[in-house]
Amino acid sequence: MNKWLTICEQCENGGCSWVFSELKADAVATLRQALKEIHYEKGEMIYREGVPSHGAYIVCAGRVKVFERSAKGKKLILKLVAPGELLGEESLFGSDVCLVSAQALEPTKVKFISRADFLALMQRYPSVTVKLLEKLAQEMKAFRCKLLEVVYGSGKQKMVRLLLALEEKYGSEDGLGSPLRTRLSRSDLAEMAGLSTETTIRLLSELESHGLIRSQASRIALLDREALRQLSEPIPVALRENLV
Repeated sequence: MNKWLTICEQCENGGCSWVFSELKADAVATLRQALKEIHYEKGEMIYREGVPSHGAYIVCAGRVKVFERSAKGKKLILKLVAPGELLGEESLFGSDVCLVSAQALEPTKVKFISRADFLALMQRYPSVTVKLLEKLAQEMKAFRCKLLEVVYGSGKQKMVRLLLALEEKYGSEDGLGSPLRTRLSRSDLAEMAGLSTETTIRLLSELESHGLIRSQASRIALLDREALRQLSEPIPVALRENLV
């Protein structure tokens, strides 16, 4: 059975997050009435760390990066959120402010649901609560693995693993050997891998010189996946959502 549930009458993605996958028709109607459509331009902030948290979002189109800053202002991208997925759920409980920041990587459409409506939905339909807890637990395990990677993994392993994960989750434009569908700047790649921009540029150049990738600005194509996999050990936690 398809894990995605169609909530909107005209859905561009074939359905929304599996968190809502067990909702029946009456619950879908309740959720649909609570959603408000919002559009963001490329680079526009959806919410910022430390500002009041008003609710959660379902990403309908575009891609969003979720990040936080260290005390010294260094930015680390925690994940990318793609169409059909939930955004901002980490700030629904125990905090009146956003715990992280979210920014549109490209023109993005979301459906917003207020904190009160989301919590009421969870109280009325326990399956949403159970699946949301499962989602948060999965992400906690994945972040723990990424922490180990940051501490013990080499820079090359981090970059190769990231490129392979981006292709696996989001695909390439025209199949094998074509540029990744998700375009990220060198600084974005660095922030996702926990590396400096200078190191990221050097590693990409090195991989390209060995014929493993082709890189031009934000367009990166993977040319030899098997060789890339041999350079990397996969993170043992695979997220169910369309996240990296």
